[in-house]
Amino acid sequence: MTLTHHCNANGCTWATERRMFMCLAHWRRLPSALQGAVLSAYRAQPTASARARDLTYMAACAAAVEHIARLEGKPEANSYRRVVKLLQHQAAGQLPQMASNIQALIKNAPHPSGVS
Repeated sequence: MTLTHHCNANGCTWATERRMFMCLAHWRRLPSALQGAVLSAYRAQPTASARARDLTYMAACAAAVEHIARLEGKPEANSYRRVVKLLQHQAAGQLPQMASNIQALIKNAPHPSGVS
């Protein structure tokens, strides 16, 4: 067992295995719905780099960290929420380009049955 990082709860210094999101004490304080959301999103992405770009995974992690922070009376700010905002901003920035591409495809698409 390699302990290479710490629990993601704000202020927790408990060393955990890399595969673990939080130490057992903090994980057990999460409602089962939040645990399920983190696990489901984790399993949906095959690699750490894919999870780092996945809005669903990052949002679940942010919600979990914020939940524990509220329980402990700590600040809710966390890096997961910052990544969520960045991913949302990037997606919003891509929408105009995506809409433009779709409009071009529609304009240039052949009409069915040759009907104009």
